[in-house]
Amino acid sequence: LTEVKVFNRGCVQPPSNLATSATASASYTSSWERVDAINDGIEPPASNDTVNPRWGTWPESGQQWAELTWPSAKTVDKAEVYFFDDDQGIDMPASWKLQYWNGSAYVDVPGASGYPLAKNQYNTVTFTATNTTRLRVQLTSNGTNSVGLLEAKVYGP
Repeated sequence: LTEVKVFNRGCVQPPSNLATSATASASYTSSWERVDAINDGIEPPASNDTVNPRWGTWPESGQQWAELTWPSAKTVDKAEVYFFDDDQGIDMPASWKLQYWNGSAYVDVPGASGYPLAKNQYNTVTFTATNTTRLRVQLTSNGTNSVGLLEAKVYGP
């Protein structure tokens, strides 16, 4: 009698999170925060997570960005962003967008589905498949507060 093991029967493998293979950098990072928190694979319990590493820009405000850089080009078409909001100077952004490096400049991703602003969950945006080595989350603060991210995930088609 031969034992046959069937794994994941009739299902497609979930797409892998490309963010974990990238190097994170940012416009500014508070000295007690870590930019590599945005792609460390740790699932945030809530937007005011104070236990796990996180990226924050206090006391800087205005436009800030965090970006992922891959050693070779990736084709990407979806991102999920989890905002950091501690109600102590780091707040939800007024707006945000995704930009990619086209070889000479950062440009907005094409065909973005919209940029939701929800606390305590991933905010998902889909866009036209784009080949790039760098993807940037650009955050615009509400004017007085700083911004931050707990996690960013990126997927390809």
